[in-house]
Parts: sequence; structure tokens; C-alpha cells
Amino acid sequence: MPFLNKNDRTVPNWQKNHYLQTIVPYYFRAVGKVIYKRERISTPDDDFLDLDWSTVGSTRLGIVIHGLEGDSSVQHIKGFISAFNQNKIDGLALNLRGCSGEPNLKPFAYHAGVTNDLRTVVEHAIHKKYEEIYLIGVSLGGNICLKYMGEHPATIPTQIKKAVAFSVPIHLSSSCDEIVKPHNSLYHHRFMRSMKANIRKKAKSFPEVDTRFLKKVKTIKDIDDGFTAPMFGFKDAEDYYAQNSSINFIANIQRPTLLVNAQNDTFLSNLCYPVSLARDNPCFYFEQPQTGGHVGFGKTMKNGMKWAEWRAMEFLLKDV
Repeated sequence: MPFLNKNDRTVPNWQKNHYLQTIVPYYFRAVGKVIYKRERISTPDDDFLDLDWSTVGSTRLGIVIHGLEGDSSVQHIKGFISAFNQNKIDGLALNLRGCSGEPNLKPFAYHAGVTNDLRTVVEHAIHKKYEEIYLIGVSLGGNICLKYMGEHPATIPTQIKKAVAFSVPIHLSSSCDEIVKPHNSLYHHRFMRSMKANIRKKAKSFPEVDTRFLKKVKTIKDIDDGFTAPMFGFKDAEDYYAQNSSINFIANIQRPTLLVNAQNDTFLSNLCYPVSLARDNPCFYFEQPQTGGHVGFGKTMKNGMKWAEWRAMEFLLKDV
């Protein structure tokens, strides 16, 4: 029964609410141990991905995938890379298309279920002779990770050993409904500004990108209706969410995979706590600690790692 309802203290005692638990680690943490070396690889559709490596000469590799409008420089991403390195494992931070500081070559960039790019990166890593590969996904990147693990489980390379995902909106539609609520306005407005700006940048290079709809948008779902869905061939936002929500793929996962969603994560709907799926699938582990906010989990453990990094390494590197 891989539902693990742990009551670990995942945050410092002074972080009393989900706002502090979410914002403080994101804006005020500095991870100084990671020095990236960038590699650009081509994709099968003639685009590119920028990969940021931090290597220690290992035959094992940890791949980390960031969240919505993020990149490899986000401190919790660097924290996971540092944790891999401390355990003598090479680290690779995947920048999703258009997130590396340079526009990608297509009118579209990425979406919440774009597993083909992760598949390309995994194949690239295997070509480099990595014998064991571990995956960590955060928020939107966690949805990609979980969908990848359950989408075509019989074809996942044997080198993929385990995966961990944190703070994941596994049911995309209802989570989009959550983020527009007034108590999430700070986060929602930040995402909206960034997404609108990126669409306008796309329009300068690709005439087929029509920005007129942006004058009327009020929510992320509006943006997905007017841009994301049509760009990727979905009927509308709800069709996009239905086809890419990882909740629909978890039952098929066949390698040990852990999802950690804090009970006080203000971005997530009630559908993002899949207790029954964990009880039914012996390869899928689910934890819902009381605290952590959204990708917070900022308690410092004895080894110097934050709680999320410590929990990820404990799951990935020990027998379960």
C-alpha cells in the first residue's frame, strides 16, 4: 500500500503558513554549489533544447524538470542538482523550449504534457552511456514527469530506474480553477504577465501568432484556450487539460515513482491527492505532508539539504 501519509515537518517552524512556505524558498534561497555547463541538442522537429549539466564523472544521471515559466536557474532546481552531485551522481537540468534565455525556433514552445522533449533528452543521455537515470519533476515539470512514466510504460528505457515529482497539478483543469482564486492572485498575475510577454515575443517572429485575443484574457485558462491549445492541435483548453493531466496516466506506471503534494499547497485542487491510485498501483507512491506550500519544503536537514532534496534522494537511492 504505497500511500505514505507521513507527518514529517517539511518547513522551518517560523514559516507558519503556505505563503511563507512557498515564497521564502523561491525568492530568498541561494544555492551556490552548482556550476552549469550548457549543451544544446537538436530535436526531431528541427528545434533545440538547452541542457545545463553539472557533472562529477558518474555513470548515473539525475534529470530535473522545472515548472511553469521557470528554468534551470530556479533555486529549487539547482538544489536538486546539488543533491545529486553530493551523492556522486551527474545532474542535468532540462530547460523546456523557450525557457533557456533564447527563443526556440517554433511558434510554440512547451506545454504541461510535452513528454516528447523529455524522451529526446533521455535518449541523448543513454547515448552518452549513462547506466542509471533518475527523474525529478517540479510542478508543471512534475506533470510531464508523471505522464512520461505512465504514458508508454512498456517502452521506457531500462536505464530509467525511479522518478519523483513535487507539488504537481495532476488534474490540470481543476488546478487552473484554483489558481484564479483571490488568495492566489499574486502568483496568478505573475504567471499571466510572463505568459503574455512570451506570446508577444513569438508574434514578432511568427506572423501566424495572433495576439489580439490577449486584450480579453483574464486567466491562464483563457491563454490556453487562445494560444496553447490551438498551437499544439487541441480543440480548446479543456481538451488540452484532459489529454495531458498526469492523473490519467498514473495507474499505468511500472517503475517506482513518488509524488509529494503538500496538503496546504494553494495551487492544487482536491483532485490532486490521488490516494486511491497509490493504493491500487504498487509502483506509485504518494505522500501528502501537512506543510510545504507549493514547492516549499524548506526545512534544512542534517546533511544540509532541504527537505524536498533529502526526500527525493532517500526515495531514489534507497530500496523502497
